[in-house]
This record gives sequence, structure tokens and C-alpha cells, in this order.
Amino acid sequence: MARYIDYGSSPRGSLAFLEAAKAGALLAGRDHVLPEDIKAMRHPVLRHRIVLTFEAIAEQVHPETIIDAVFDAVPTP
Repeated sequence: MARYIDYGSSPRGSLAFLEAAKAGALLAGRDHVLPEDIKAMRHPVLRHRIVLTFEAIAEQVHPETIIDAVFDAVPTP
């Protein structure tokens, strides 16, 4: 999948994850973040932060597909 990514998320993406996950936990009535909170926010937080290559656009590869592949490759703590 790396050949489909021209630019990835910046450090601001991780800060957005932090804030979104904290908000999701709060809305769920928790005072702590779970890995599920991060997974639930992966597409809204990262979708617009990934710049695809021309090859990805030509092959109609969606950012969500790449995001899911990355999340599947990294084990959940």
C-alpha cells in the first residue's frame, strides 16, 4: 500500500486522534480512552490527511482502504 501514499498524516493527525478519542470516550460515559475509540475515529481523522499518488487515484484506491490496511498491520495494545 505504500506506493499509493504520496504524503501521510502529520503530527497534527496524532493530536486530532487524541482529542477525538477523548471526546468519544466522554460521550460513552468513560473517563479513559480505549483502542476502540481510536479505531472508531480512524477514517474521519485520517481520510483528508493522506495525499494519494496518481497511481492510487488511477486505480481508484480510496484512503479508507489504506487506513484499514495500516490499522490491520499494527497490533492493538
